[in-house]
Amino acid sequence: MIKIYGVCPSPFVRKALVCAELKGLEYERIDIMPGKIPDDFKAISPLKKIPAITDGDFTISDSSVICDYLEEKYPQIATAPSNPEDKARARWLEEFADTKLAETATNIFFERILRGVVMGHEPNEERVTNIVDELLPERLDYLETILPASGFMFGDDLFTVDVALTTHFINASYAGYAIDKSRWPVTAAYYNRVIEHPALQKRFDEEIAMMGTKPKAA
Repeated sequence: MIKIYGVCPSPFVRKALVCAELKGLEYERIDIMPGKIPDDFKAISPLKKIPAITDGDFTISDSSVICDYLEEKYPQIATAPSNPEDKARARWLEEFADTKLAETATNIFFERILRGVVMGHEPNEERVTNIVDELLPERLDYLETILPASGFMFGDDLFTVDVALTTHFINASYAGYAIDKSRWPVTAAYYNRVIEHPALQKRFDEEIAMMGTKPKAA
């Protein structure tokens, strides 16, 4: 059986888990907590980062690589577009999400939840304000121009790229942030459609145990 290592609400672990859910794959989730990663985990994930996956004798880490592997190994249910142009665009958007959205939206979660609640330190609200007021709007302005007014990024089916583009905002919502739907209505509506998908709702049902609530709609 496939084993996926990591813990929600890591935005990257969530992406890998939803990909497996969308494909209807049976898997076992093995809890690995950031900051408490055992030394022997390095055999599965050389950089000791989550998520990682084992599938029989095969092991690999990194959420995007995992999702690409699952797409190619188990193609019966697609989680990525098929034509070269859309596939390339999806990969670019996923990279944008994993870098530019991670370093902004997820860092709101880091400051207020991980640093402020889990670690018991004073969150750096000056950093949060800079993200919300200065850094994130530029990313949201871009998303507002490229996201669809209905459905998902490449049609009616939810793909991995849709999860990538929303997973960091899900974490930010746990920390009290919401996309301003009056300023970015297309992005807010898209985010709401994605988080309402059954595959995401299943994840949120499990995340409640750790977070005490579900992510908020925009």
